[in-house]
Amino acid sequence: MFCFCQNRVCRFMLCLGQRGSAGLETSIVLVTFVVVSTVFGLAALSAGENSNGKTEETIRASFDQTRIGLELKGTVVITASIPGASGTVSNIAFQVANTGGKSVDLTPGTTLIKYSDRTQSKMFTSAEGFTATGLGLAKSGKLLERDEVYLLKLIDLDTSLGPGLNTLTNKLGPDTAFNIEVIPPTGPVLVIKRRTPISLDASMSLR
Repeated sequence: MFCFCQNRVCRFMLCLGQRGSAGLETSIVLVTFVVVSTVFGLAALSAGENSNGKTEETIRASFDQTRIGLELKGTVVITASIPGASGTVSNIAFQVANTGGKSVDLTPGTTLIKYSDRTQSKMFTSAEGFTATGLGLAKSGKLLERDEVYLLKLIDLDTSLGPGLNTLTNKLGPDTAFNIEVIPPTGPVLVIKRRTPISLDASMSLR
C-alpha cells in the first residue's frame, strides 16, 4: 500500500486511513459471510426438520396400515341347494375378527368380496351378493372392532354364479377348489382357499 504525500504526518494519516478503510471492508465481508452462512444453516435445518416430520408421518401411516386387518375365525361353512355328487353350493359363510388395529367397515360396497375358481371370477359389491352380521357383543353399524366377530355370508351363489351352456356350468359344485378374497377399505386382503368335497351335504364345514 503506497502513500504519495511528501509530508511525513500527512503520509502517516493517509496510510492510517487506508488501513482503517481496508480493515472496515474486511469486517464487512466477514460479517456478510457470517450472516449468509447463518441463513443457509437455518434453511437447511428447517428443511431437515420438515423432512424428518414427513418421514415420521409416513412411518406412522405405514404402521397403522399394518395394524388394520382381518383374520378368519373358525371354519368355512357351505350350504348346498342340491346335495349329492352333482350338487351345487348356494351359500358360503365364515366368521372374521379384527387383528387388533382400527375398526374395519364391513358394509357391503365399502368392503368387497371376490370369489374365484378355475372357470370364473366374480366381485360382490353390494348386499345383494353378501351379508355382514355382528355376532355376540358386536355393535351395530357394520364396524368390526377389536374383540368383535362378524359373520360374512356369500348368498344365492346358485343364481349369481353362471350359468353357462347348461344349468351346472360355472356353478360351485363338488371337488372344486375356490378362493375368497375379503377386500376391506384399508389394510391387507384376507384370502381364504378351500375345496369342496366329492359329494355335497346340505351343510358342511371346510377346514
